[in-house]
Amino acid sequence: MQIVLALGTLMALAFVPLSFAVSSLATASQLVARRQAVVAVAHAIATHVRSDRAEPAEEILAAHLGESGIVALALVQLGQITASAGEQLATGDFGAPGSSRSEAGIIQASAQAGDVVVVARAPAADGSRAAPIVRLVALYVSLFAVTLLIFMYFTLTRVIVRPLEALVAATGRVARGARVLALPASGPRELADV
Repeated sequence: MQIVLALGTLMALAFVPLSFAVSSLATASQLVARRQAVVAVAHAIATHVRSDRAEPAEEILAAHLGESGIVALALVQLGQITASAGEQLATGDFGAPGSSRSEAGIIQASAQAGDVVVVARAPAADGSRAAPIVRLVALYVSLFAVTLLIFMYFTLTRVIVRPLEALVAATGRVARGARVLALPASGPRELADV
């Protein structure tokens, strides 16, 4: 049982950091996917604004507000905001077309289609989508660890503990005066030599 407890402790020491690594990786992957979604929506809106000059840009931006969680949209021409929807963006808030950035829980991206540049802002992922992946990995690792511990317990008991107990019982019989020594025939070679 002491060996199994030691193995259990070793597995916990190995799998707990693994869980944190998987959690960090899932969150980072989700942030990258979120950035790509915001860039894609910004590009789609820029294309829509460019192709439909008859519809007012404010209406197009307002219609797309909320897609992929977008909270702010701005149409930029010659470095100035000409139309916007949602939260207000300052002129200095956006980078070059095609750029994206993340800071303080916000993702901001700009996309260009011809002469039309659209800047989109959305909250970064809160980790709620990463949580199911982390839980699934934790469940898998836990099941693996428990299965391994049970396997190790039965294997160690059968291969080492029982042959040692039989050897101790045989030496106890000899110590009490038995003339015939019945040695156990099972177990690993090292125990048979002992």
